[in-house]
Amino acid sequence: MKQTHALTAGLLAGLIGTASADTLHLKNGTTYQGKILSETKDSYLVEVMVTKSIKEEKTIARTDVTRIDREKLDETAFVEIAKLAPAPDLLAAEDYRARLELCYKFVKTYPSSPLAAKARAIAGELEKENDVIAQGGIKLGGKLVTATERQADKVEINARVLESSIRAHAKNSQWVLALREFVKLEAEYSNTAPFKDVLPFAMKVIQQYNAQLVESAAGLPKRLADRKVGLERMSSEDRNASNRAIAEVDEAVAKKAAEEKAAGIKWTTPDDFNKTSLDEAIRYSDQELKRLENLRTDAKVDAGKAWRDAWSAIQGSDAKVVVTALSDARSARLSNDLIAELEALAKKAGHMK
Repeated sequence: MKQTHALTAGLLAGLIGTASADTLHLKNGTTYQGKILSETKDSYLVEVMVTKSIKEEKTIARTDVTRIDREKLDETAFVEIAKLAPAPDLLAAEDYRARLELCYKFVKTYPSSPLAAKARAIAGELEKENDVIAQGGIKLGGKLVTATERQADKVEINARVLESSIRAHAKNSQWVLALREFVKLEAEYSNTAPFKDVLPFAMKVIQQYNAQLVESAAGLPKRLADRKVGLERMSSEDRNASNRAIAEVDEAVAKKAAEEKAAGIKWTTPDDFNKTSLDEAIRYSDQELKRLENLRTDAKVDAGKAWRDAWSAIQGSDAKVVVTALSDARSARLSNDLIAELEALAKKAGHMK
């Protein structure tokens, strides 16, 4: 799973565009915060922000100024650099490169800063991690997993990645996305420890999502009534334009719903102004909650272990052990694709014809 962070792009833009923010304290108690554009023996020319988008230049007499607090730009910029490490789980190589670019930019911009050494140290940490990621490794649970280790424990790690995605989406109240990831986890890795670990959490997600749907369905009549009143208050021209816009939205919602159902997506996207979609989502969440409450997860087979054992056996020299390990993998209900992958590796190693 690729996890792209807007943080890096935002920090890069902020670092490149950093401007000074000096604070001038005047004798009358007034303070001005902005950029000192120029100084003379008699005055300062200061650029201050009147609003978020409007700047104004002020000339301030030196005799009116009691103190100037000059911003240390390197310290301000380093606040964001310090956030770059440790890097979060599941970053792709391009995300590491973006973070490294920030560190390099800081060192280039402030080469004599005492913080440059810390920025180089952060870059060194990110470079080491990036080397592992670029070669097919992954960072999971705060630990780096090399490409070889990842392949040897492929099933468990893939399941953990999905579990992490479920929890991350739920943390952001992205219930539908979390539940779609849970569907993938159950379909492909139901006999793994991560599935068993996240099952109670997924049930809580469904409960929270269901409550949100029920609340939305209950408020639909009022929303429709309010919209009707709003339309009636409009001019004929504006009302016609709004009705066209509403019709376009309704058409797009219907099209998306049809596409999701045709694609076999179980957790479809409901619309807050569509009673049918809300009712369907409520029914399905009720249905899934009951099914999961009765789901048995006491099977002794562990698909993660089955893959690890088969992988380890294939690296050895005993063909009989390989045959037994592959049989155990099938019993653990690994997917056909995973079994085919193991068999291909066994053939390549000379254990099978």
